[in-house]
Amino acid sequence: MNFGAVPALPTNETPKLTNPFKRSSAFDKSCLAKALMALVGGYGIGLFMGLFMNSVEMRDFDPSKSHKYSTRSIIRMDVKKITGMARGFGVFGALFSVFECQLEKMRAKEDSWNSFYPGMFTTVIIASEAMGPRGLLVSGIGGGLFGMVMHKLQGNLGFM
Repeated sequence: MNFGAVPALPTNETPKLTNPFKRSSAFDKSCLAKALMALVGGYGIGLFMGLFMNSVEMRDFDPSKSHKYSTRSIIRMDVKKITGMARGFGVFGALFSVFECQLEKMRAKEDSWNSFYPGMFTTVIIASEAMGPRGLLVSGIGGGLFGMVMHKLQGNLGFM
């Protein structure tokens, strides 16, 4: 008698492991909805990052002037820089999600290459005005690797 043995499952019945954090809905399958969520989320993160970077920036103030600078006046001076960073994050998120969604639909797979190519395409498009071909190649590879690292990190943390 073998009391410690676990009965084997029949070969046609495999247990399904589900991720309790991932729920699928029609909203998740729409590329437009994903792009809008990434645009809004990226804009919010960019706004926060712009405020943070603005707060740690070194400034040259003339102490001989009698004008006192308040937080509100400094933010008013730099609102274009802060919203520019927010727009950049939002555009990056929207472009990345559109490319990733379309690539997942074309390939019918979900793997780290689905994060490499959108990262590459997004960084190349954003950098296309400022760089030459060599810079675009390096930027694309860097963006693709960043996408792959984020994909692996999300998978290791249980978000996928």
